[in-house]
Amino acid sequence: MFFSDFGKILFPTETEISSEIILSRNGIGNFFGSETASEPESEISDIGIPTEFRLFGNFRESLVVKQRIPDKDRMTREECFLKIHQTSVLVGTVFSVVDSFANQWAPFANQVATVQVDETSQLPLFALIALLATFPNAKFGLVGDHRQLPPFSDQEVYPLHHQIAIGNLLKEADRNHRFLATSLNVVHRCPNLITHIISRMFYPEDLQSVRSPRERNQYARALGLPDRYPLHLIYTTGEETVSGTFFYKLLET
Repeated sequence: MFFSDFGKILFPTETEISSEIILSRNGIGNFFGSETASEPESEISDIGIPTEFRLFGNFRESLVVKQRIPDKDRMTREECFLKIHQTSVLVGTVFSVVDSFANQWAPFANQVATVQVDETSQLPLFALIALLATFPNAKFGLVGDHRQLPPFSDQEVYPLHHQIAIGNLLKEADRNHRFLATSLNVVHRCPNLITHIISRMFYPEDLQSVRSPRERNQYARALGLPDRYPLHLIYTTGEETVSGTFFYKLLET
């Protein structure tokens, strides 16, 4: 059992539950040292605590005692979480989800009914294979756009290795019609003009914007810039500084 400070109890892990210290009446003095060894025996016998009990918190301030929980009634941390919150949705990265359901969440992997993967254009094949193996009973929904960023691949990876392990899942699926697909071409977030530019440059089908072409850019107006256009290009001069893979100018900041 972990304590944030004495007297405050944090949620135990499964290992901590099973290894929690069980103290007898005679063992309290030895456990807490000489300062608490003189009084506890009589105080405990007065309140009728069983010979074996669990002790939580700071003994010097308060004594909180709980009966031993039978093994058949104990739950893991994950079982407690699901019982308390009654959740039906879990969110995580591919790595965190696969890792969790290969370890502490493993008993629940076969109960997962649906896996939704966002930004699938960046999903390498080896990650999809890991998800498929982890959730054998689940149906998969892949959400993404193969005209956006592809899966990352180091430049030193051999082309054949890239094709086998990384690939371009959405692009191949779209080309060969291997999955049932639904096109979403209504854009809610981008301003009308930017949607029109992107549609003309990258998409054979027309993207439809729900934003008005007469909409004004309130953020540009707040900066004292013309509010007619949603996109502004600002040129600055000065010495550039390298920061990792980026270049920046102090004048820009």
